Amino acid sequence: ASVALSTSGISMLLFGGNGGSDLNEVWSLQVSPPGPVIVSVVAGDPDNQDAVYSVGDVMVVTFDQATNTPGGSGTLSQTTINTFMSFSQSVGTLTGYWNTSSVLTLTVSSVTGATPPQIGVMTISIVGSVLKDYIGASFPSNSTSPPITGNWGTLPGPSIISFVASDPDNSDAIYSNGDALTIRFGQSTNTPYGISTVLNKTIVDSMFTFTQPIGNNYFGSWTSDRTFVISISATSAIPPQIGSVNVTVLTSANIRDNLLLSMPSTSSYGPLTGNWGTRPGPFIISMVASDPTNSNAVYSNGDQITITFSEPTNQPA
Repeated sequence: ASVALSTSGISMLLFGGNGGSDLNEVWSLQVSPPGPVIVSVVAGDPDNQDAVYSVGDVMVVTFDQATNTPGGSGTLSQTTINTFMSFSQSVGTLTGYWNTSSVLTLTVSSVTGATPPQIGVMTISIVGSVLKDYIGASFPSNSTSPPITGNWGTLPGPSIISFVASDPDNSDAIYSNGDALTIRFGQSTNTPYGISTVLNKTIVDSMFTFTQPIGNNYFGSWTSDRTFVISISATSAIPPQIGSVNVTVLTSANIRDNLLLSMPSTSSYGPLTGNWGTRPGPFIISMVASDPTNSNAVYSNGDQITITFSEPTNQPA
């Protein structure tokens, strides 16, 4: 006689002697354990040449036990992978390789048709009846992975290489309306909002932060794919100090390389260099000697020297 039982994912088949009530008959027990379970899927970019899903990126799938390695040794095609795996988001085209009997590395060979898969969202499910434990004695796995972790690369965003104050019209030598702060990056950027688009203070403040207030009002624009210029339209009571104030790019600005392969920039730079203008001070246009009383013709008490400047001065004491 035989009795089939199933409990907690384990199948048991009991075999008896003659099916009678003989208490001395012998029974045997056959057990089929559950199939392998995916414990993690981790994304990576071995060459770290970008920060987006691209050819050469990998997904490392780790199981809780040795498997029967469907597809065997060597490179697995997408067709072979599809016989035992499915993906919750489109992944393009993959190849596979069993590093060990419990670790499968999937490599992106084409991103055509990819969603792309999102970190923290995409899962992998085992399908069909192919993947079992390493001796093939388990139930086929029907595991679904946790959401994928890791990243598709961490290529840093563009870095600021200079932060310079200037006075475009050079009408004075002090912090005043019309002065400019120029932020220059070391590579071409994606120029959020577009080149020459005039951005108000609210938008500028969502892109950059400064260690000192730079004005009560200002606007900014990209003058090239590497250069962002902020123009002061209403000064603050305390001027930003050249040689002291720093600037940092905010992640919310989403300033990336021009091919959109990098992560958003978080670059900082300082201190501010340059000046608020170089208008020269008053200069002497004449220096004339005289004797108001004309009492003699020699240098003597009462004689005067008249110095005339090119413009009105602040008449320091």
